[in-house]
Amino acid sequence: MIALYTQPGCIHCDHAKTHLNLLEVEFEEINIHEHADALQFLKDNGHTTVPQLYRDTLLLAPGGNVRIQELTKQQLNEWSQ
Repeated sequence: MIALYTQPGCIHCDHAKTHLNLLEVEFEEINIHEHADALQFLKDNGHTTVPQLYRDTLLLAPGGNVRIQELTKQQLNEWSQ
């Protein structure tokens, strides 16, 4: 399953969630303020911002929300299987 790393109060995270929901793509939202291991995972992978979209350890959208907005339903469904 696709994992969307987010944090509270992040407008870009809200836009990414809206985009994924509009495309009817299943994803797991991981709030980095509630999961210290998730925050460490992002730091270990060189990220300083959210949202970040992953499948396991594969970054699906380098560039955060800007890139997430460019993804199509077909791409996302292929990755979520």
